[in-house]
Amino acid sequence: MKNVFKALSIAAAALFAGCNSDETSAPATPGNDALVKIHAETVVNKDSRANIEVNGTTFSGSWEDGDAMGVLFSVPGSSEFSAEPRRFVFNSNEFAFEGELPAGTGDWQYLAFYPHAAISGKTAAIPFGNLRTQLGNAYNCASDALVAEMLSFSNAERGKTDEGEPIKFRLNRLTSILNLSVKGDGNAGEKVRSVLLTSTNAEQLLSAQSLDFDISNMGAGMVLNADGRSNVIALTFDPATAPAASDLEAYFNVLPGNYDGLTFDVITDAQRMGTVNVTRSEQPFEAGKLYQKEIADMAFAKAAAPSFDWPGEDPDEVHEITVDENNALTYSAAITIDAPAGIAALSVNATSDFLNNMMGITVMDLFNDEGIQSAFGEILFKTLELNCTTQVQYKKSTVFDITTLVPMILEGGAAGTLHTFEIHVTDLAGQETIQSLVFKVPESTPDPDPAEVVYNNDANLWTNTATLTISNAALTTSVLEYQAEGASGWQTAALTANENGTLTATIAPTWTQKQNEADLTIHVIDPETGVFAQKAYKYQLLVNKVKVAEGTFTPANNGGDLIPNAGMESWSTKTMKTMIGGTKTIPYPSAANYESATGDNMFWDSGNNAYSTSLGKTDKLCTKSTYTGMVGSSCAQLAAQNAVIAFAAGNLYTGDFSMDGSVGYAKFGQPYTYTARPAALQLKYAAEIGNIDKTANDPPVTSGIDKARIFVCIVEWSDRHAVQSGTTIDKSTFWDPATTTSLNEGKIIGYGSTYIEQPQTGTMVDLKLPIVLRKDRYASVGQLYAGNLHRDQLPRRLSDRLHHQ
Repeated sequence: MKNVFKALSIAAAALFAGCNSDETSAPATPGNDALVKIHAETVVNKDSRANIEVNGTTFSGSWEDGDAMGVLFSVPGSSEFSAEPRRFVFNSNEFAFEGELPAGTGDWQYLAFYPHAAISGKTAAIPFGNLRTQLGNAYNCASDALVAEMLSFSNAERGKTDEGEPIKFRLNRLTSILNLSVKGDGNAGEKVRSVLLTSTNAEQLLSAQSLDFDISNMGAGMVLNADGRSNVIALTFDPATAPAASDLEAYFNVLPGNYDGLTFDVITDAQRMGTVNVTRSEQPFEAGKLYQKEIADMAFAKAAAPSFDWPGEDPDEVHEITVDENNALTYSAAITIDAPAGIAALSVNATSDFLNNMMGITVMDLFNDEGIQSAFGEILFKTLELNCTTQVQYKKSTVFDITTLVPMILEGGAAGTLHTFEIHVTDLAGQETIQSLVFKVPESTPDPDPAEVVYNNDANLWTNTATLTISNAALTTSVLEYQAEGASGWQTAALTANENGTLTATIAPTWTQKQNEADLTIHVIDPETGVFAQKAYKYQLLVNKVKVAEGTFTPANNGGDLIPNAGMESWSTKTMKTMIGGTKTIPYPSAANYESATGDNMFWDSGNNAYSTSLGKTDKLCTKSTYTGMVGSSCAQLAAQNAVIAFAAGNLYTGDFSMDGSVGYAKFGQPYTYTARPAALQLKYAAEIGNIDKTANDPPVTSGIDKARIFVCIVEWSDRHAVQSGTTIDKSTFWDPATTTSLNEGKIIGYGSTYIEQPQTGTMVDLKLPIVLRKDRYASVGQLYAGNLHRDQLPRRLSDRLHHQ
């Protein structure tokens, strides 16, 4: 027979092997829904299949117990498919797949795929790794991706067609199947240990962590997962059922498409190997087809054991560790490992006082692991430029490169000491080769330059970040810690390596995402992390847990931001219209009269003072006052008043107030440029509050304490936000930063809020109001609305007073 590939039409395009390849262990009928029986058939003929049979023209078989498919569905009244696939398992006694569906009669839709696996949305991820198993010559369907066209019914019971028959899926294969068939008596008595399939073009991949495809569109967009990609597949056999080398059927699922060349290596339990090369130039594999390579009396020879090649160096000699001015090894320590029968295991035993006792490194498993746990945390092999996992697994050749790792020994290895890397490599034939590479620290090494740390004078007090540059220290052994002066604990900065050999230490805050009482997302900062205004910082560099450098730095422009007239020391007057006509002169919290005020002298305002003035009230809604415990000579008093038509809450806010007849507009917000991101609002207050004794004005509550409220809000607004009240109100203008993320004027960046629910009399007390942030926590420009509201509702007690600075 000629050694050629021939494409065989697959009569059973929905070919399923009886391999129980379902990767989940969930029960076949989860939940409390009713049992449903469904059927599946192939596209070409009536045979479904589990075991594969090749008769020269077709590819057929039958379902087996345990075969499991995944089914998505939408119930009557909904067009949304279920979030997770239901698992339907074949029952040979019933000749059907069994699973559960919820009750319902009407419009049903179904999607199905095989084998059952987890999905994301409507994307299935079928295992498609570089190691596969086969029982004897039986086809293994674990990587055989199949998908059915969507079934839709308009008036059906669950699992039934509109005519009342069980639904039947018609499934199509997404992959191509390669079949290596070896027949002949020349190797009688030897059992096949494994078959290795290699794509000679390393860019034409054969395997990955999974094969991902869209269930809802017949596998559209099918692609290998980004993780675990490789150009090899190793097929192994259960020793009890391993086929004879003289009678072998080996099957591989691969992606359709072009492959420049393929190599099959058949490896026996006698450690012999036969090889077949196939050229596929411009002959793409098609989905749903079987391609067979038939070999009669394959020639086998002793498989060459793994070997090592270190160009220009003798691997059995002791190599002295010499480095250049950049601490780089002066010669290459890249060793090629050749394993014609494919690498089945690769590990390294390190014998080194420095690596074992100081770094905590003893064994590196490059075949299975992506990194190693050291005394200083996990070190990724890619950081050390070492090939690992799919760069090594089942490859016929790989490079073991410790050029980056070896110079690290000089950081702690004693002069004259030996450091050994014992490499163990095993191939798919079971042959192990061990090679020791020995490196020596020179008898006398010059003292390394001392480590240095320099603050880069780049603190950003809005993002709370800063960086420092570290010289003469290694990334894997260095830790930079920092703390605010006076703090009790140290925080750790993130380290990254630079091309010039230095390290950059980045100080940044830790944020926690939470939900507030309105179920909106907020971000809360850990105040011990990052850099903040009005603080100086200490740092220390540890190398191998020993402090080698320390220092301090103070961020520039870190005085913080003061709110104009925050102490309520400056007061003047404002002319306002009264309810009954004319004007009145009322208190105004500013150093200049309202009519001539500009800039910071227009920062604060209060609403409706003219109402109480027109009624001859002594206490206005907002007036200058004094109170024990205040700072300076005055404070603001906020008092509730009865304005005939309504009760009015004492209030004070940053912004502006204007009247239009008997309607007032409180316009919130003042432009404000920050030098640092504010973490909290600090103030003093005293509160004379009690139980509600008035119930006018459509009250939201009629009993309990008459609460006061204080809040601060940071915004990015294009203009002030106006709230309408007076003889008529416009509730659509009302707002609360705790329940609102933005207004027409722009975004709310952050806020702090508290309710005063208990009297505080006799003396003022301090209050610190933390500010939490919304999505845009790194906004570069901010405006301040520092609002002190006596009510979040109309007052219910006229004797209430709130004194505030």
